[in-house]
Amino acid sequence: MSTRRATAAEGRLLRHEGFPAGWYPDPDDPAHLRYWDGGVWTDHRAALSTPANNPAVCGCGVVATGSCRACARPFCRAHISDHSRDDSAFLKRWEAWTCEGCIEETKRAMRSDQLQCCEDVAEMLSAIPKIRKIRKTRMTTGYRPQSVNLFERIQTSGDRPPRYARAYLVQYDGGSEDSTYEGLAISADGGTVFDVGVPAIGVRTARIGPKRRIRGYRIRREITLDGLREAAAGPTTATWFEFASRSFLRAAARVGLTPEARSPADPQP
Repeated sequence: MSTRRATAAEGRLLRHEGFPAGWYPDPDDPAHLRYWDGGVWTDHRAALSTPANNPAVCGCGVVATGSCRACARPFCRAHISDHSRDDSAFLKRWEAWTCEGCIEETKRAMRSDQLQCCEDVAEMLSAIPKIRKIRKTRMTTGYRPQSVNLFERIQTSGDRPPRYARAYLVQYDGGSEDSTYEGLAISADGGTVFDVGVPAIGVRTARIGPKRRIRGYRIRREITLDGLREAAAGPTTATWFEFASRSFLRAAARVGLTPEARSPADPQP
């Protein structure tokens, strides 16, 4: 197969003269090559990476040092990396020579898929008439949820925090020597997942008068579906959504609920 490239003028003359088969400038679009089979133009086209023999230029105006492996756009060294990088928030390795635009597009697709999983799980949680029924039998993980008191962070040193909510503790690693005091609790209506921390002592209400002390756990994060939706629409540089959504799904998995199988929206850059 001939690889000879004709000039633009020759490309226009191919309609009438018997040039050999090969790739020539597209008479309808000079920025592309089109394959001539010796008699007629075919539908096979290819973009010219360096039109008119000019060097490829990055969007910033600097001569490009390479192109994105996904979208093939040229980039200079300042706008694309020749090293792979790990993203701890998205649990993904971005390959070398992947531009920020393609990475951003993939992150958005991954967020959309993760949010849909959370919405599927939230619907199943809300369908449970009384989530406390899960206490009657041990979960698949062997853990029996218990109703606990949850407190917000103490605003003033020395004050006992009033109870913020009651929820069912579905996971907690406290008690061992290497404990990080991390846990998850689900509200009685199944609409909120609490990321809980260290044990705490508080009171039932903030009313004036004698207060009976009660035991519970400190709230570190309050995760709701509305909060996840708002975070998913925010900048991908903010990583709260990734960690919160995984906690939401992990809490649901502790009571035997997992998102329905769907096709993952995770395009590979």
